Amino acid sequence: LTLGVQLPTDDAASAVARFLAPLGRTLLVLDGCEVALDGVASLVALLVAECPLLTVVTTSRVPLRLDGEVLLQLEPLPEPASDELPVLQANPLVRLLLDRAHDSGADVTLDATVAAHVLSLVRRCGGLPLAVELVAAQLAAIAVGDMLDQLDQLDQMLRDDLDPLRAIARGSYALLDDHEAAVFRRFAVLDGSIGLALVRQVVSG
Repeated sequence: LTLGVQLPTDDAASAVARFLAPLGRTLLVLDGCEVALDGVASLVALLVAECPLLTVVTTSRVPLRLDGEVLLQLEPLPEPASDELPVLQANPLVRLLLDRAHDSGADVTLDATVAAHVLSLVRRCGGLPLAVELVAAQLAAIAVGDMLDQLDQLDQMLRDDLDPLRAIARGSYALLDDHEAAVFRRFAVLDGSIGLALVRQVVSG
């Protein structure tokens, strides 16, 4: 859909290859590939074979294990060393938190009043930009200090779980009420994407 290609149901990969081949040097970015690893690996292998000028960048928590694949390990972003304002202002995690918070309509000003809270908040995100963005989106509805109170469970999960991203997801799930959690449990049995019609049926039920 993003490429604007009309995809047949029988051989969508070949249709994408035919679309890309005449474009010359092209960069294709595929995000979150671990959710459909085998399918993405097959797609990339076909596209690269049929489009010699194509470069594919994939983001995945698991390698595709293709010939010629080059892995670039992305480490967590560095956490602030202290809650001093110049240190926080120069930190990429803090800048991301504030930018995304403002994008979501939150009125968060980095000053001495909230500095310690901001430091604690970004440290609880484990250096993961996605976790920071998820937290920042909530700051339009809840103050930084109150957000910290709700994340107490997350601290223990991060200590117990070797996978920070999974721990953050578990922590977010723990904050749901019974009805919200029931919706996620129903969707958890599905493999792949879902349409709005099914979402409405599940939520209304």
